[in-house]
Amino acid sequence: MKPIYKCVVLSLCCIASSISYGQSYKKLMHDGVEQYKAGNYVAADSIFNESAKNEKATSVTTYNQAAAQLKQQKYKEAQAGFEAYTQSAESDEERSKGFLGLGNTKLEQKDPSGAIEAYKKAIATNPDNNAAKYNLSYAYKMLQQQQQQQDQKKDDKKEDKKEDKEQQQDDKKDEKDKEEKNQDKQDDQKEDKEQKKQQQEQQKKQEEFKKQNAERLLDALNEEEQKIQKQVKEGKGKKTDINIEKDW
Repeated sequence: MKPIYKCVVLSLCCIASSISYGQSYKKLMHDGVEQYKAGNYVAADSIFNESAKNEKATSVTTYNQAAAQLKQQKYKEAQAGFEAYTQSAESDEERSKGFLGLGNTKLEQKDPSGAIEAYKKAIATNPDNNAAKYNLSYAYKMLQQQQQQQDQKKDDKKEDKKEDKEQQQDDKKDEKDKEEKNQDKQDDQKEDKEQKKQQQEQQKKQEEFKKQNAERLLDALNEEEQKIQKQVKEGKGKKTDINIEKDW
């Protein structure tokens, strides 16, 4: 389903041909319409702009130039032109065409709400404006799609926030696990260090104990030797002879 962009330029029907100046205006309008039909919208816009300066210019010039500007995507200028045309149009049918052009300009700018308002005015002004009726249904469809997209964006945003929150929680958990592992590692290292220190101290004590025992043993030997030497010196250490029995 596509909108009907029915902004066909209007031809001049009631221009006095007896006045040379009027004939010049009529020729400008004719040339502008021909350029528009040929798809030369820039040239048509320029010609309609020139014809608008003529004292014989009518609201048709405003409408035609707005139509050419719409084709060039000059939306601001086209909107102003269609609005001006609706105010100066001499009949409801013409005014309805102006609202149709205004609605098309809004629709091209992805403004379905503005387009809906303009199409409703076109239909209210002329109930037989079928193009406005068709485009009105298209504008409603565009508005619905935009609302669905906005709702989807909101849902996506909520989902993204949820995922971000979950990710943050996972990151915190990973960080906590990492800290716990580091703490366990530090505790293990500290425990190993303490065990190693205890082993070193135990070994040191054992070596010290062995050294003290060796010193005590050495002192005891020295003391015993001194006793023996003293006994020998005092004669108490003489050799004892063995008594032999006689063989009678």
